[in-house]
Amino acid sequence: MKRIFAVVLILLTLSVLIPFFSVKAGWSGRTIWIRADGTVEPGDAPVRREGDTYFLTGDVEASADGIVVQKDNVVIDGGNHLLKGMVGGYDGVYLDGRSGVTVRNLRIQWFQIGFSLWNSNGNELNGNIVENSEIGIYLDNSSNNRVFGNRLSGCGLYVWDSYGNVVTDNTVNGQPLVYLEGESSKRISDAGQVVLVKCGNIVVENLNVFNATIGVELFKTDNSVVRNSRIRNSVEYGISICSSSGNELEGNIVENSGAGISLWNSSNNKVTGNIVENASDGVYLASSSNRNQLTENRFVNCGLRVSDSYDNIVADNTVNNKALIYLEGESGRIIRDAGQVILVKCSSIVVENLNVFNATIGVELFKTNNSVVKNNNIGSMARAGVYIYKSMGNRMVGNNAEKNGYGIYLRDSFNNEVAENILENNAVGIVLTSSSENNITGNDVKNNTRAIYLSSSSSNKLAGNIVRNSIALGIFLISSSSNKIFENIVENNMHGIYLDRSSTNNEVSGNILVGNGRGIFLRGSSSNNKFYRNDFVSNKLQIDSYKCVNTWDDGSKGNYWSDYTGVDSDKDGVGDIPYVIDENNKDNFPSMKPYFSLFIVNVSTPYGIAKGSGRYKGGSVATVSISQVVIDHGNGTRRVFKGWFEDSSLISVEQSFSITVDKSRVIFAEWGKEYEVEAYSDWGTVTGSEWYGAGETATISIGQTLIDHGNGTRRVFKGWFEDGSLAGSEQVLKVTVNEPKRIVVRWDTEYEVTVSSETGSVAGSGWYAVGETATVSISLTQTGKDFLANHVFEGWRIDGNIVSTSPTYSFIVEKPVKLVASWRTEISIVAVGLIAGVPLIVVLLAVLMLRRRRAALPPRHP
Repeated sequence: MKRIFAVVLILLTLSVLIPFFSVKAGWSGRTIWIRADGTVEPGDAPVRREGDTYFLTGDVEASADGIVVQKDNVVIDGGNHLLKGMVGGYDGVYLDGRSGVTVRNLRIQWFQIGFSLWNSNGNELNGNIVENSEIGIYLDNSSNNRVFGNRLSGCGLYVWDSYGNVVTDNTVNGQPLVYLEGESSKRISDAGQVVLVKCGNIVVENLNVFNATIGVELFKTDNSVVRNSRIRNSVEYGISICSSSGNELEGNIVENSGAGISLWNSSNNKVTGNIVENASDGVYLASSSNRNQLTENRFVNCGLRVSDSYDNIVADNTVNNKALIYLEGESGRIIRDAGQVILVKCSSIVVENLNVFNATIGVELFKTNNSVVKNNNIGSMARAGVYIYKSMGNRMVGNNAEKNGYGIYLRDSFNNEVAENILENNAVGIVLTSSSENNITGNDVKNNTRAIYLSSSSSNKLAGNIVRNSIALGIFLISSSSNKIFENIVENNMHGIYLDRSSTNNEVSGNILVGNGRGIFLRGSSSNNKFYRNDFVSNKLQIDSYKCVNTWDDGSKGNYWSDYTGVDSDKDGVGDIPYVIDENNKDNFPSMKPYFSLFIVNVSTPYGIAKGSGRYKGGSVATVSISQVVIDHGNGTRRVFKGWFEDSSLISVEQSFSITVDKSRVIFAEWGKEYEVEAYSDWGTVTGSEWYGAGETATISIGQTLIDHGNGTRRVFKGWFEDGSLAGSEQVLKVTVNEPKRIVVRWDTEYEVTVSSETGSVAGSGWYAVGETATVSISLTQTGKDFLANHVFEGWRIDGNIVSTSPTYSFIVEKPVKLVASWRTEISIVAVGLIAGVPLIVVLLAVLMLRRRRAALPPRHP
C-alpha cells in the first residue's frame, strides 16, 4: 500500500513539474513569405498581422530563405524570437526592390546572409541581432537605408555600390562598427569592423579585428592608409579595396580569412610589408586592378591570384619562405625554384622541377602563350595547381598535382596540351571552362571527386587517359559539344562518362568503361552523340539515358557489352540481335567479345614519384618514369636511381622509358644509397670530396703538405681529422664510407725567426710553431774595430726597439720576428792612454824650451 501511495505521489509531482520544464518547439519549414497583398504564407507560420505590422510569435527554423518580404511600407517585429537557418546559400531576411520596410528586434542565426538588401532603398534595420552568418547585413545597390542599434557577432556589414545609408550605433563582436561615408582626414584605431564609402585621407591603424565579414572595407575611398592592424578570421575578406586608388596597406597581419587582401577595380595602391596567413587568396588582383605595387609581403599557406589586371609591380614577396616569381610581358625565361609562379602576358617561359605546396595557385598563366609547365610537384593549393586563363599554345606535361581545389584548370583557353600528368585527390582533376581545341592526353587521373570536367567547351580531344576511382564523376561534360573522347580507360567511378545540359555531337569511341556505377549517364537533352567500339564491362548500370537519343554504332561496329545475352549464329563476331538500351537507343552491331585486352601495369618506387601504373589496352604503349633520379635527404645521405627491374631483372636504366603492354607487368625502381664525404682544408687543394656508395672506399688527398705564405708565415700539414680525432697523418687518406663524413685537414702555423748581426756569429734563426719558445744568441759581445776603438754588443732590436740586452734571449713566438744585434763603438785603452799623454808631453816640452831660453840669456850686470 505504501509503495502504491509513493508511485501515485511521484506521478502527481511529475504532472505538476512537467509543464515547467517542457520547451515549446519552434516552427520549422522552408520560407515565410509576406506577399505583395499582405498575406503571410504558409498559413501556419508563427506571424501575427496587425495592419501593416507583422509580429513573430515564435522561433522559426528555415531550411531555405527565412523571411522574404514582397510588400513595401511594412514593419516586422521579431519580438526577440530566433530565426535560424542552415547556412548553405540562404538569406535570413530577404528584400529585393523594397522600400519603407522596418525590421526590428529579430535574432538571426546560421544563414549565409542575415539581412540581404538588393536594390532596396529607404528601409530600416533596428535593434536586431545577427550571429554566425557569413554576412550579417548586405547592402547591394541599396541606398538611403537606416541601420542602427544592431548587434553582429561572428559576421559584419558588407556594402556594394550603396550610398546615403545611415549606419550608427552598431557593434561587431562587441566593438564599434565604424561606418564613414563622404568623410576625410579622420583617424580610426578602435573598431570591430571599418567600412569606408567615398572617403579620403582616412588613417586606420592598430586595430585588432576578428570574426567579421570584412575586417576593413574601402569602397570608392582614396588616398587612405590601413596599417599595423591585426585582422583575424574574416569570413569574406581581411581587407577589401574596391574602386579605390592611392591607398596604402602597410605592416598589417591578416590571418585565416576567406581572402586576405582583395583589390577589385582598384589601381595605384601600395601593399607593402604585410603578412597574410591561411587564406584562399593572399592577395587577389581582379577586374582591372592595374599599376599597383605589391612589395615585401610575406604569404604563408596562401599566395597571389591575378585576374584581368596588368602593369602591376610585384617584387620581393615570399610564399612559404620561397620567392614569389611574378613576370609580366617577359619571354624566354626558365624558372626552377619558387614558392609560386604568376605569368602575365608572357611567352616562351619554362617552369620546371618545382616543389610547390600550400599556396593559392601553384602556377598561373594569364594571357601567356607558348610556354611549358613540366615535371613539377604541386599540392594543397586552395584554388588550382596549374591555372591557365586566356592563354594559348601552352604545354602542361609530366606534373604531379595532388590535393588541390583543381589540379589543372583551363579557362577561356585554346590549343593547349595537358599530357602525362598525375592528378590525384583533387576536388577536380582537370577542368576546361569555355575552352576549345585543347588536347587532354595520357593523364592518370585518380581518386578525385571529379576527374575530368568540361563546361561550355568544344572541339577538345580526350585520349589515352586513365580515369579511375572518382568519388562522383569520371568524365563530365556539361553544355559541351563536338569533343572526341577516345581510347580512355574509365574505371571504378560513380559515373564513368556523364553528359548533361545539351552536350551534343560528341564522339565517344575506343574506351574501356569498367566497374563504374553507371558506364554512361545521359541527361538534359544530350542527344546526337555517337558511341562505338567501346567496351562496357561490369558496370552496375551500363547506360542510364533519360530522354536522350544517341547513336550506339558506326554502321558496322557497335560496342561490347558484358551483359549482352544474344548469340552470334553466323560467327561474324557481331550479335544477331541489337543491344537494347531503351526504345530510342540501341546498339545494332554489338560485339561478341571485347575490342581490347586489358592489362595491369604496376609501377612502384620507395622514393620519388613513379608514373605509368594503371590499366592498359593490349598493344598500347606505357611510359614508365620516375620524377627524380637523385633524392637528397639533406643529412649527407641520398638515394640514387639505379634502374627499373621486373622479375629481379634490370630492364632499363633510363629515367623514362616506354614499353608495349602485352601482359600485366610489375615494375619497380631500385635505388642505391650514397653518403657524402666532405674533405675540407683552409689551405691547399683537397681532392676526394664527393658522394660514395655505401661500403665504397674514398680516397682523399692534399696537394701540398707545406705552404709558405711568403710573409714569414707558413702552414705545415699535421693530419686528417674527423670529429676531432686523428684519422690519418699521410698526405693521402683512404676511408671506408658507411656514413656521411666530414674530414678536415689540420695545419700547424709556423713563424720565421730571423737573427742577424753586423759582426760576430748568431744562432736561433729558423721556423717555430706558434707558442714555441725561441732562443737566440750571439757568440761574442765585444770586438775591436781598429787600433783606437772596439764594437760592444748592446742588445737585440726588433723593429728598431731593444727588447733585450742579454747575449742570449728567449721569447714565445706569436708572429714572424726579425732580431738584429745592436752594437755601439767604444774607444780602446791605448787610445785613452794616448789621448791622456798628449797634454803631459806638451807641458814637458814647454818646460824644456823655457829652460833653454833662460840658459841662453847673458848675465845681468850689477
